Amino acid sequence: MTAIRTLILGTAILAGAALTSATCLANFVTTVNGGGIIKEGAGTDENKITFSLNVYADDDVPEGVGHFQAQFHRLALHPGLEKSRFFSRDITGFYIGPGNFESTPNTSVKIWASGRLDREDGWSVIIRFADFGNPKKNKGLPQNHVDAVRIQLVNPNGEYVYDTAWEAEFSREQGWRHLLDGGNISVHISED
Repeated sequence: MTAIRTLILGTAILAGAALTSATCLANFVTTVNGGGIIKEGAGTDENKITFSLNVYADDDVPEGVGHFQAQFHRLALHPGLEKSRFFSRDITGFYIGPGNFESTPNTSVKIWASGRLDREDGWSVIIRFADFGNPKKNKGLPQNHVDAVRIQLVNPNGEYVYDTAWEAEFSREQGWRHLLDGGNISVHISED
């Protein structure tokens, strides 16, 4: 019985904390922009993706508006996706909150978007970012405490067809995310 009470109390505390963190961003304008490249391997085993985004959210558009695009240049295990491009102007969900990686605070962002893969409608992505701020100011941090990304691609049938975190795709250098090999993600939060 004590274990059940502890579980219920713990769940209530976590739910309250989640509500509190969402409320903290009320009356604020948030923009997430930037882009980058991730790559792994070399030659015929190379994986390479470039991406860019510009997403805006506030109290009136909490799900966010803007665009996201990704170019799947080379994916050794997924030749059908090579040289394909995902593009979206339909941001369908947006989350921002505090993150923490090995005791280093960061800003955690999750974006859902619907769009097109090449010329086919009905595709969607889930993108997760960790923003550690301006790289020039964070020189004292360990090498893996920099901006990172995870991209999941979902086909029109709702099936996950690609994930940068799948085994043998990209290194999981920050939990399930891969460090940017170039570029920068910037999260700006300002009072409305």
